[in-house]
Amino acid sequence: MPLNEQFELLSDLEDDVIQLMAEHKERRKDWYFHEYVPWERGESFRDTPWDETQATVAPEVRTALVLNLLTEDNLPYYHEVIGRFMPDGSAFKAWNNLWTAEEGQHAIAIRSYLLTSRNCDPDELEDDRKQTMTNGYEPPSSSRTHRHRNSRRGSATGTPGSSPTMRWPSTSCARSPRTRTIISSSTGG
Repeated sequence: MPLNEQFELLSDLEDDVIQLMAEHKERRKDWYFHEYVPWERGESFRDTPWDETQATVAPEVRTALVLNLLTEDNLPYYHEVIGRFMPDGSAFKAWNNLWTAEEGQHAIAIRSYLLTSRNCDPDELEDDRKQTMTNGYEPPSSSRTHRHRNSRRGSATGTPGSSPTMRWPSTSCARSPRTRTIISSSTGG
């Protein structure tokens, strides 16, 4: 679809996005991660270093939680990439901001749960987070030139590219050989 038609589509959907966001805000029930995290199970990792025997969920579940968390940790990149393509002041820009706030809450909840329930090595989790954030989230180079024509960043040019790339770290809080296989196959490494 030519770029000008893509922007027309965004413009045509603006009223629907406004309505759907209003409905979402009206229906949603606010929740607070601190009400769900088992804080009473938390203890100092300095006083009691982490050991895998403390984990209470299966390695595959821990892997799923860690990979989900690492995806959530890339939220600033997603927000920025989506924002590039949305006109300033649009309902889509407002949706991106609301979505980012809600997704950020998920990351806080998952990390807090993993740490307080002692379901992962805190050092390894932080190392994975830093590696994921350092590697970042890169859209295809050809799509980096796409910007909404009303954006402060520049004009809309170029051709849509292939899928964005997320680079996964090579380690995980769940240290089983199966977990490393899952992560390696998802990273291509």
